[in-house]
Amino acid sequence: MNEGILTRLWPLQEIILSDKIQFVRCQPVEGDVQPRIATEYDARKMPVLGQSLAALAMTWSTHGEDHNDPMRHRIGFTKNELVIAFLELGTASRRYENREVLLPNERDIMLHLNSTRETGRARDFILAIMPQYGFYKAPKNAKQLTFTELFLDCCRQLREVDSGLSPLFLESDHLLDGRVGALKVDLPEPKCLGDLAKLLNGPVMRCPPGSKVDLAKADGVPMTKVMENAARMLPDFAEVTDHHLQLAHNVLVIHTVVRSIFNSTVLWPISHHEINRELAALPPDADEKRRAIEALHIIISTIDLDENSYENAVRMTEYPTLHELLRNMPWRIPVTLAAMISCGLGISRLDWVLENMTAMQFVIEEVSYLALAPNSVALSADTAYYFKEGGEFFGGRDGSLPRQALLAGNPETDGYFTLCLFPPDTKFKGSREY
Repeated sequence: MNEGILTRLWPLQEIILSDKIQFVRCQPVEGDVQPRIATEYDARKMPVLGQSLAALAMTWSTHGEDHNDPMRHRIGFTKNELVIAFLELGTASRRYENREVLLPNERDIMLHLNSTRETGRARDFILAIMPQYGFYKAPKNAKQLTFTELFLDCCRQLREVDSGLSPLFLESDHLLDGRVGALKVDLPEPKCLGDLAKLLNGPVMRCPPGSKVDLAKADGVPMTKVMENAARMLPDFAEVTDHHLQLAHNVLVIHTVVRSIFNSTVLWPISHHEINRELAALPPDADEKRRAIEALHIIISTIDLDENSYENAVRMTEYPTLHELLRNMPWRIPVTLAAMISCGLGISRLDWVLENMTAMQFVIEEVSYLALAPNSVALSADTAYYFKEGGEFFGGRDGSLPRQALLAGNPETDGYFTLCLFPPDTKFKGSREY
């Protein structure tokens, strides 16, 4: 269950750059760990490894292919050969010789959005991946830089060559043109390749200074106020106990999560692998986080798409298991986790988000969406929020989706904006909420 080819970063890079691959299996070393009975950890890890093998085969098969041919990229003419070679200890060959690739492609990144591949240091996710592309020049002092400094330098280089990739976190007085500025808070270091892919999956904006920009005003409310308002709706009489308040919070959490799932066309349906990985990796003392993730796992696993979101939520509020998992748990944990999945941020960094970001609710055309705003703007009463077209999201099976960027700031003053996190795979029209 600990197959390095499927769990570590460096084999992926070596395989991608090779036209012919031969798989062999070494004989066990004397005194090595003996076979054992499979545990719950192994059971959760099996589908994750299967997804890793599929992504490896697709990436290898399509490396350097025509970026404008989505069908060919999705199918990958030789991906099955690599899978068979892996399973049968055989050989696989690509149908063309390896070629230099100038830029990473958006779809290349999306293939690894849920990758659980790990490496020794967070900076290696950049220093092991980006040098294979022609655009990247590693800083001379790369080993002395923090992950945030190295990541932002990489994003500036991507911006200079006008790539289709942009950071998920962005602050700048030229943010509308995609210019990368310094951040007030260091980024959460990625634990796996999927975390890095998510950090590179921000909205792409190209509006040079002086050009006309269309900004749509957005109304956002911190989820703290949403929960406080919900509590005030309870009847004000002596029979209302802490138990009733807990039940009300549980019901609101369930409805909030279910609405988020129905407002997502890509990220929630593919979240199973990330959820399984996190449950398998959590230490025994992470009780609240584990119970919150298990609650999300039950919700996403029992969604009935033949019903609308309200019918699903009402049905799930009758699940005793969900109420038991959410019992005595701060609502911020499951709601923040739901916002992270909806906005495309790796849930392994929950603690960082709880400390540095605020979950918010935005209502658009009578449909509510979860978003995340950095505390530097969310906790300020003067902050104004705006929507702007943010390029395309490349995660859909049927092609790219138009994307909205959520900005915080005041364009009538210095024009400095902070990018907030908003679901990239949302369709504002046609939602089946209530």
